[in-house]
Amino acid sequence: ACPPKWINQAGGNVDFVRLEDVGMNGNGHQMMFELNSDQIIGFVDSWLRKNTLQGAPDPSRAMPPAAIPTFSTEHLASKAFYYAGGEYVEAKAAFHGDRAGEKIMRGAMYMDVWTPKEIRQPYPIVLFHGNGQTGVDWQQTPDGRPGWAYYLLEQGYVVYMVDYPARGRSAYVPGYDGNIGIRTAEQLEEIWTNVAEKGDFPLKNQHTQWPGTGTVGDSVFDTFNRSQVHFAGASTALAR
Repeated sequence: ACPPKWINQAGGNVDFVRLEDVGMNGNGHQMMFELNSDQIIGFVDSWLRKNTLQGAPDPSRAMPPAAIPTFSTEHLASKAFYYAGGEYVEAKAAFHGDRAGEKIMRGAMYMDVWTPKEIRQPYPIVLFHGNGQTGVDWQQTPDGRPGWAYYLLEQGYVVYMVDYPARGRSAYVPGYDGNIGIRTAEQLEEIWTNVAEKGDFPLKNQHTQWPGTGTVGDSVFDTFNRSQVHFAGASTALAR
């Protein structure tokens, strides 16, 4: 097992445990999905209790640093995820070699589902993202404020946030979903942040409301860049 070796080489202290050595047999890599997942997490919990510091808990050890924004969930009753759609297609020889002709699931669209404690609206809100983006856009702004999903939840809407097929947590299928592309930072300066001296967005000088400079080196813009993912030529058509 390479990961434990890498961590130990880096100065960590890792115990490598094979499940069969502690009486749990027949598990693969997806142990969290298997019939004995409760037994496995019970072992993990026992290991954590034995090997972490004992005594009164110190929340400062567990809390994320101030650089990671956290938001209240006072209006959130439950969360879920769901894959909408999807169909089986044949794997292509150019990408899958001797596995060509076997089945691959294509076109399933991932979505987060948030339910408020009090549903006060008759219809849900479904939020779609832009090119190179994912549904995460609606959960937090690049400058660390709660995203629109929290506001809509507070107003009593059930909220769906999707990742278009072939990006984010929705699988990309080579041979079907088109060529992959990703925007450069300079492109994003031009088309997203509407920088006056660079922008090509219509009426760029009349509605620039980016919270920072909107250029490389601006911490808000750099965080926005970290959220960029690839986009594929055929993925938008699948989401219609």
